[in-house]
This record gives sequence, C-alpha cells and structure tokens, in this order.
Amino acid sequence: MDRKDKIKMFLTDPRRLLSLYHFFGEKVNSQIGEWRGPPEGTHVMDKDWDSLLILDGCRYDLFERVNTIDGLLESRTSLGSYSGGFLQQNFRDQAFHDTIYVTANPYSHEIEPDTFHATINVLEERWDAELGTVPPEEMADAVREAHETYPNKRLIGHFMQPHVPFIGPTGQDLPQGGIGPDRVDSDDSDDSPPDIWRQLQFRLTDVDHKTVLKAYEENLEIVLEEIRPLLNDLDGKTVISSDHGNLLGEWIGPFPAKGFGHPPRTYAENLITVPWLEIPAQNRREIRSDAPVTNDQIDDEVVEQRLKDLGYA
Repeated sequence: MDRKDKIKMFLTDPRRLLSLYHFFGEKVNSQIGEWRGPPEGTHVMDKDWDSLLILDGCRYDLFERVNTIDGLLESRTSLGSYSGGFLQQNFRDQAFHDTIYVTANPYSHEIEPDTFHATINVLEERWDAELGTVPPEEMADAVREAHETYPNKRLIGHFMQPHVPFIGPTGQDLPQGGIGPDRVDSDDSDDSPPDIWRQLQFRLTDVDHKTVLKAYEENLEIVLEEIRPLLNDLDGKTVISSDHGNLLGEWIGPFPAKGFGHPPRTYAENLITVPWLEIPAQNRREIRSDAPVTNDQIDDEVVEQRLKDLGYA
C-alpha cells in the first residue's frame, strides 16, 4: 500500500481518523512527560537482591493474574515507560562493578561499556530469526552460565518477554512483525506488518483486544515457565520485576487520549506500575566488586535491526 492509498484509507474511515487523534495525544503526552521528567520511582540498584530478573513490558495487573511463583508480590513505580528510559534512569553515569548484566534487550547498547563488571549481550548468538526475538529458554541458559562464571556478583537477567513478538500458540497466528516462519524480515518495506499495538490503535487488523491480550498473557506464562526452574539454580535472594508496563487502549493523560504499547516518556499508571516479586532465601550470596572484565558490544546495524524486529523502530 503506497502513501496515497494510506491517506485515502484514513480519510474514508472515521474510526481511523479518531485513531489519529489518539496517536497525536500520545505524542503530546510524551512531550509533556519530557518536560516534567520521570516520576519518583524505584531505583532497582538501591534495593536488596542478589539476582534481579527483569521481564520486558509486563504490567502489574497481568503479572498478578498470571504468576504462580511463590513470593512476596508488591507493585513498584518504574523510572521509565519504555526500556531505553528505564535503563538510562537506573544505570546512566554510574558504576556497578559488583554486578553482571545479561540482556536480550537492544536498548542495552546505550549503556556505557564499563557500567557493570561484565555485560553479556545475547542479541546475536541467541537470537531466533524465526521468532524474531531471543526465546526465554535461551536467556535462562545465559543467566545460568553467567552465575556459574561469576558466583560472587549480583546478577541482572533482562528477558524480552512478555514484550512482543508473541511466541505462544495464539500469538503466532496473529499478523505481527517479527514472528513465524513465513514472516517478512523487518525493514522499511510496506509488506512488513506494523507492531501489533499500532495495528490495534489504527484498526489495521480484524484481531480484537481479547485475542491480543490472550497472546500477551501467553508470552508471560512462557517466560515464567523458564524462570521457575532457573530460580533453583540461583543462590541468594531473587527478585522478579519489569522495566515498564504496557497500554492496552485505556484512556491516559494529562492530554486525554487512548494509549497503546509503551510510548517513551508517557508516565501513565499502567505503563509505569510494575511487579516486584521477592523470592524467599535462606542463604545470601557473598558479593564483591572487581574491575570490569568484559563487555559484549553489538554492531550498530544489528542493534537497529533488532529494534525493528521487536517493534521499537
């Protein structure tokens, strides 16, 4: 569909014109958020844990409904409404040389190389081209290996689920980018389906909210299934949290509009309210700080492609 056809599509469908209003409102709220700055929230490195497992894009209410892992569950306010903001606000211009950061998130390239004792980026070696993401089982294995290699360090594992693409049975049937064996590789082609949240926002798909929500829940179930056995391999105190939530079409402010996905600097309640599940531990890890040893650097072209695959760009 060329640009002329897209314009015609919007002009002939009043519902899509209304979607443009909400999209404009999203941009206004993002600008207001940039002026005001992030809210008072949780600085994760100041909290008490030995391992922090970050779920990407997980709403608190979704986690509360789906999770079956035992622990003390509370809500926390994230410092970012998207991964880049979360990473900047928690790690920028600081040094945590007692910590290993294992990540499947492409925004990790914005972190300074010597921020952690070691940064292990799995975006290349553990990327699944068919699914268009790093599967949770691959991330779990990378976290295990990191803990075995650095047993006296705090450990952060940044999983990509429940963030899109949806990799469960419901999700793989959806017309989303970066998913399925027949997908078109993410590029600037009009043949690549847009992010599923944009499809809902602009009514570009016949898929309803209920189906998308089911796929979203499946993604969380899948990653939690991998985290449950991982907990047995991590000594010390583990916390499961998220970098940000996700909007599902609810009204947000201060400019009244319906929000979808996780736009930057948009500090709506369901976008910055995240789970904080503390897993009981009898023994604690002996943590020590040492000079940085290694940091995986990902090629800029790979980062850009991964951002597209995951719907960020």
